[in-house]
Formats: sequence, C-alpha cells, structure tokens
Amino acid sequence: MWGILAMEGFLLLLASRYGDLPAPGNAVRFVASMMGAGVCYLVAVAHFSHAAMRSRPALLWAASVGLRLAVLSMPPCPELWRHLWEGKIQLHGFNPYLVSPDAPALTTLRDAWWGAIHARHSPAIDLPGGEWILAHLVGTARRYAVGPAWLPLLFKFLFGLADMGTIWILLKLNTGSGRYRATAWYAWNPMVAVMFAGAGHFDSLMVFAMVSSAWMLHRANPLGQCKPGWSWALLSAALLGLAISIKPAPLILLPIWAMALRRRSIVLGLSLAIPAALALPYGGIEVVTHSFRTFLDVARYNDMLWWAVERLGWATGGHNTRYIVVLALTLLTLSWRFRNDWRNGALWSMGAALVLAPVFYPWYVVWILPFACWRKAPGWFVLALTVTLALLPWSVPGTADPAGLPPVWVRCLIVGPAAGCWLVQRLREGLRIALPSPAGAR
Repeated sequence: MWGILAMEGFLLLLASRYGDLPAPGNAVRFVASMMGAGVCYLVAVAHFSHAAMRSRPALLWAASVGLRLAVLSMPPCPELWRHLWEGKIQLHGFNPYLVSPDAPALTTLRDAWWGAIHARHSPAIDLPGGEWILAHLVGTARRYAVGPAWLPLLFKFLFGLADMGTIWILLKLNTGSGRYRATAWYAWNPMVAVMFAGAGHFDSLMVFAMVSSAWMLHRANPLGQCKPGWSWALLSAALLGLAISIKPAPLILLPIWAMALRRRSIVLGLSLAIPAALALPYGGIEVVTHSFRTFLDVARYNDMLWWAVERLGWATGGHNTRYIVVLALTLLTLSWRFRNDWRNGALWSMGAALVLAPVFYPWYVVWILPFACWRKAPGWFVLALTVTLALLPWSVPGTADPAGLPPVWVRCLIVGPAAGCWLVQRLREGLRIALPSPAGAR
C-alpha cells in the first residue's frame, strides 16, 4: 500500500507541474495525471483494511500530509491571486465590494501578479467572512515581513491546514474499527489535496466550519433519539453561520438543521446573524451580495442537468431564476423527507444542490465529500475524480462548444462512472435487505 500511495503522490507532483491550465497542452497532462492518481487512490482505499490495526492512524496521517506536500509547488489558481489582491486593498482602506481590480483608483497598488487576477472588471463576490479572513491573513503576513513571493505558499499551507482539521473531525464522526478507512476516502482523494493545498481555493475554511457544525449537532443529538441540548445547538448554529459567512453553500443546510433541532431551531437565527454582522463594515447585505447575485443569475459552467433540459426546449432567456426556484423547492422537500434523519438529509441536500446548480466548477464537489465520507456514499468520490475532465476545454481545441462548456460525451464521462457506482451501491443495499441473514434463516 505504501508503494501505491507513493505512486499517487508522484502523479500528484506531476499534476502540479501542469497546474497552469491555460498553457498549451497543460490541461490534458493535468487531467491525465489526476486520473492516474485517482486510480491509485481507489486501490489504496480498497486495501486499507489489510493494514495492521495499530498502524492505521500513522498510515492515514502520513499519507494525508505527504499528498498535500506533493502539490504545494503547484501554480496558484486565479482565485488565489484575487484573494491576495482583495486582502491587500482592504489594508489600504478600499472596499472590495465597491471597486473592481481594474478600477483606476487602484492603479498604484498593482503589482507583478495583478495580471493573473480573473474577472478584473467585477468587484468581490465572496461573502464578508472570507474577506475579513483574507484581510487579516495579508495583514499578518505584512506584519511579519513575509515577501510577496511567499504569500501564495503561505495561503496554500493555511488552507491545507484547515483541510487537515476537517480530516480530524471526520475521525470523530466516523466510528468503529473502520473509521480510518472511511476517513481515507476523503483524506486521500486527489481532488481534495490539489484544490486546497495545490491550487489554493479557500473553500477548505468553509468546509472545516461546516463539518464542525455537523459534529456539534451530532454531539447534541448523537442517536437521533433525544432532544438536542441548547449549548451544543448554539455552537452548531454559530459554526454554520461562520461557514455561511465564508461561502454561501452551507445555506443549503439550514432547513435540515431546523428539522434536526425542532423547537430549538430558533438558535439558527445566529447562523444568519453572523454573516449579516460581518457584512456591516462593508456596507451591509445589499452591498456584499450585489456581485454574487449577478453572478448567480447569469453564470453557467458544467452544470449536470439543465443543459439537457434546455436541449429539450426549456428556454430561460439566459437567466437562472427558474433553476434557483426548483432547487429551493427540492431542498424544502428533502428537509421534510429527512426530518428524522438529518445526517442523510445533509448528504442529499448538498447532492441536490450540486446536481441542480447552474454552475458546477470541479472543486465544488469537495463540499459534499465530508458528508459522503460520513454516510458512506462512494459515488461522490468517483465523481470527484471524473469531474476533472471538465477542465479539458481550457486548452484542447474542439472539446468545448461556443459557450466554453464541455460537449455531451465529456459530460457523460464525468457523470457515468459515479452514477454506475451509485446504482451498484443501491442494488447491494437492496439485496442485503431482501436476503435474510443466516441467523434469521435459522
């Protein structure tokens, strides 16, 4: 197994060399390396149970750390350059929600990596908790004289550290002798390592807060048979509010949390009050959500369902309003369906959001992986490997339509293996229920 994990680490190191996707040919090499690493990952997790019981903790942590160190040298994603920029201009008194990177007032602040910022015409779309963290990280780095060349590496290290915190919490949520193997599904996934410690997406901060909130709710109601305590409920609501203030995705979980907490769901007001309070220094909710609402209304990328619906004739006029309404109704339905099983409800709600969202960047799949790890849904981990195929249009002529979206055959390759894995799992569960155990037969 150490040999297989070493091969995965080598392939991730190779992928990190081709992390500059717009460069000619890099996208193909990056995807090929990630696919190879994914095969090694699946084999390693499958054989985890062969490891001696006493060596499993060291095996999990050593491989997790090693895989993240292998990708630290990867070129940062365009989003990381924007994070550094927005943290920097806040130190000079500018509001990132009111000025875009190409604003004339910021000309004197432009530096060597200003040209790498994406969507320079648009102000910030991240929520205020994330902007507050970015400003303090850049300010702390300046206080300790961290040079500009080291800033991306520092950010990626911190985002990877938050990811390691998520692994630690998953070890608390997963129980029994198989908890280390169950956690390895998340910890060793190539997409998780590359997107946080490699590319530098700060979604790991949101994922850490979101999974911490789930852990607090689990401790409040461990078996689903007792009323959640107020203290744990408050802590869970606060952590969920912190996650929402970084990225809006955890808003999806509010109906599920409300069903789990029952009459104590009043504490979820804290989950909305925290991001609202953090928005005040930036001008309030209206200001901080303006760019995000514009993005949500018109953005499209690699969606899993609506492209097929539109081909059947459901035109939307270039707006996503109908899709958002369908998603909202689906989430409410799922919250009622899983009103007595919030753990699986969280998995299904996040999964519905990814399937029904009009935008599905490859790293978005990482949001659901902690819940898939906890509830043992391997299909999502397979999707986390195949979704890298959506990156091919970056530099391969003929693999994208005029809108820059993958063609049908690429979409089928992305979704097909995960759907097959889900179908096999459901068939196995059905056979397990249908066939009596030997004890029952007697």
